[in-house]
Amino acid sequence: FFVHGIQIGDVSISLKKATTAPKIDGNVSAAEYGAAKWVVNENNKLWDYSQFEVGNYYETAEVYSTYDNNNLYLGVVVNIPYHYCPVTQDTAVSIWKYTCIQVQICAEDPLGEYISEHFDWVTDKKSTDENVVRQYGFSVNGEGETVYTVWQGTPATFDGSVKCIRDDDAQVTYYEVSIPWSELGSEEHPFSLADADRIGLSVSINSTSEEDSAADKWKNLKLRDGGGIIGRNDFSKIASVELK
Repeated sequence: FFVHGIQIGDVSISLKKATTAPKIDGNVSAAEYGAAKWVVNENNKLWDYSQFEVGNYYETAEVYSTYDNNNLYLGVVVNIPYHYCPVTQDTAVSIWKYTCIQVQICAEDPLGEYISEHFDWVTDKKSTDENVVRQYGFSVNGEGETVYTVWQGTPATFDGSVKCIRDDDAQVTYYEVSIPWSELGSEEHPFSLADADRIGLSVSINSTSEEDSAADKWKNLKLRDGGGIIGRNDFSKIASVELK
């Protein structure tokens, strides 16, 4: 249980503007992004391992991010012994059921007035109708094809770049994506990077294996209280991001 509409844990981060844009090729490293913004393991109390067996926290991750005038860049390195995503691009809307990442972008500070008035997506869809909040999904299928979808936001299209790679030998999945700033905002609620000092960013690392799926069991790693993605889509739980 968590308090609805109020952020309890401080999950905020800051992003330094890139001098050179990362190449979206699936080769995610600190050399391109700088230090990880979130190091995900069982000792990080801002991340929720409640769907894993006690003492069997076999998945860890590093989440990297930066930005420039054109895009928000995100790189996620997931250390996991399996990867299961039996979809094609035509059926990518269902990737949340499998092994993937879900990414939430917010054109407003999640701790600000706009989201405080429109945080509950179940009863108030203004934030997604006005394209202030957008949710994407990214993965790689068994054939090595990168697949993606847009679950929230208007229009539900993606014009950025993405590359996801699975390395079975190393037991690592790499997700790398650029999301254009032009995909945020609307005529009713315009977005201008020049006027933005804070935005929102959240990631869910979905971790369902083939065995989990067969047992109708869904598993993920998520930010504390869902990160604005999981559960009731409480957008006040999206991490507040300072743009430096």
